[in-house]
Amino acid sequence: MYQDLASAVEEDIATCTICTEKMSPPPSSKTPKALPCLHTFCASCLRQLASYGSGRIECPNCRSISSTPVDDLRNNFDTIRLLEILTHHSKADKGNTTVLDSSMKCSRNGHEEEDLKLYCETCEELICRECALFDHCPPSHTYLQINNAEEKYRPSFEKLISDAQSRLEVLEKSSAEIFSFLDQISEKAEKMREEVIYQSEVEIRVIEEKRKKSLSEIEKLENEHLDSLNFHLDEINNNINQLQYFLNFAKQIVPEKNYSNKYNSNNNNN
Repeated sequence: MYQDLASAVEEDIATCTICTEKMSPPPSSKTPKALPCLHTFCASCLRQLASYGSGRIECPNCRSISSTPVDDLRNNFDTIRLLEILTHHSKADKGNTTVLDSSMKCSRNGHEEEDLKLYCETCEELICRECALFDHCPPSHTYLQINNAEEKYRPSFEKLISDAQSRLEVLEKSSAEIFSFLDQISEKAEKMREEVIYQSEVEIRVIEEKRKKSLSEIEKLENEHLDSLNFHLDEINNNINQLQYFLNFAKQIVPEKNYSNKYNSNNNNN
């Protein structure tokens, strides 16, 4: 049963969902890093996402944005502890020893050569004897031998895995639903854009037809008035030319002086 639980942890919790590779404790390019949204991925994949986003990381699960540099992101110590336990569980299977054996080394600065032989119940972490002397001193801290801690906390650890599995299923379902909603929103938005473009083109065509019709009517009306006025102007000009021709001809037949004397004589007789 424990082997099944360990496999579940490695598959669902200890595996980076971007590269699908198992994460590993620091220092490592596969160190589990937690984004501000609390989703965890390996440092290597997060660096690639940051390079794609010009320093900004978009969470593949919830699409939230983080501008925190990868090196400044918090290590997911819960995942790291599980990874350490899984690593040494594999060794324990080969050597038929306890899961939490004495071959694990402390990761604190200056304690790298010390074995993790104790479990601090106050801080809920594995510690070495140097840690117990300086950082986890009784009575403010209580700790157990690692074998006793394994026996005491194995049920809690199994429940943690079960709860994590259930929580993971809920989150994956929520993520799938959100992605579905995102797709629906994108599809609706695209249809709305297409409808707006289509309606705009229809209205533009109607307006263009009205513009052409109005211009054509104006041009027709203008030509009708111009033709009418030009016709009258031609008639006036013809009349002017005829009158000028008549006056010129009349003046040649009847000199202006004689015509004036005759006109005066007729007036005197009257």
